[in-house]
Amino acid sequence: MTLRHSLFGKGRPGGILLVTESIIDLWRETNKEISLTVKGTSMEPLLREGDVVAVCLVRLDQLKRGDMIAFKQNGCVIIHRLVKRRKNGNTWLYCQKGDNLNRWGWIPEEAIIGKVTSMKRTGRVAGMKGSRWQWLNFAMGLCGGAYVFLYEQLHRAKRVFLRNRAGQGAGRNKDGLLMKGGCKHA
Repeated sequence: MTLRHSLFGKGRPGGILLVTESIIDLWRETNKEISLTVKGTSMEPLLREGDVVAVCLVRLDQLKRGDMIAFKQNGCVIIHRLVKRRKNGNTWLYCQKGDNLNRWGWIPEEAIIGKVTSMKRTGRVAGMKGSRWQWLNFAMGLCGGAYVFLYEQLHRAKRVFLRNRAGQGAGRNKDGLLMKGGCKHA
């Protein structure tokens, strides 16, 4: 889900917002919510093309599974759901997934811009702070996280199975090379 906003000019062809660090820095200095118009289908049916979302700055420790986050990717602002996170050395990686997509991606913490706090469609505004929205976002995040977890586990099991199958009936010599017959050199 890419976003566009008239405040930043016409953007790139197709209405995709070109985001520069200076624009984000200016926004951070204001410490205010910003309204962005949705373009794309990756978060359907919840967010549709033409909807307007309010994004606010947020500390990373305030993010929860299921929150809709705004992040930078290839010069665009993307809105997807946070489904899980993991530690990578001294930093965190965040797993994001569009509700309408069967793929996901890991993004570094510095790519995260903010969190969606409300959405507006046909004049009606829905705030994301109510318990109903919090429950829905959590449930969607849990489903997305379960999908990612199961896929990763099945992919890992497939690699182990194929590795074991390739090594059947063969042993390894002292250099770790496969040998026919299943016996090892001393």
